Amino acid sequence: MEMDATTHAIKTDQRHDLEFSIDLDGQPRDSLRLTGFTWEETLASLYHGTATLASRDPGINLNDCIDRDVTLTLSHKYDARPRYLHGIVERITALGFAGHWAEYEISIRPTLYRLGLTSDARIFQQISVP
Repeated sequence: MEMDATTHAIKTDQRHDLEFSIDLDGQPRDSLRLTGFTWEETLASLYHGTATLASRDPGINLNDCIDRDVTLTLSHKYDARPRYLHGIVERITALGFAGHWAEYEISIRPTLYRLGLTSDARIFQQISVP
């Protein structure tokens, strides 16, 4: 029984054909490894995602990571154009240790997300201050 090329490609284990990486502003380029992520995009709403990271450095200052730019890069060895998922770190949580690796989870939102964080903001125009 012969398979056509498409069927063969679907049935072949393609885990090694994919590459994922993360770049977090303020952290050395190769200090974090992306171990998993989820991403949700819908019409008429802002995207959001979570990423699980591993680092050999357990001393990462979590507060320094909040509101930093983060870029996930997804590429396939047969596609010359990688996909970039960019946003800011909304939240970061230390999950614990797996061997010599410290595990973290970050929540990623677009920069535009910050506009929804205001409350009771008012603009007064053409009014003088006594």
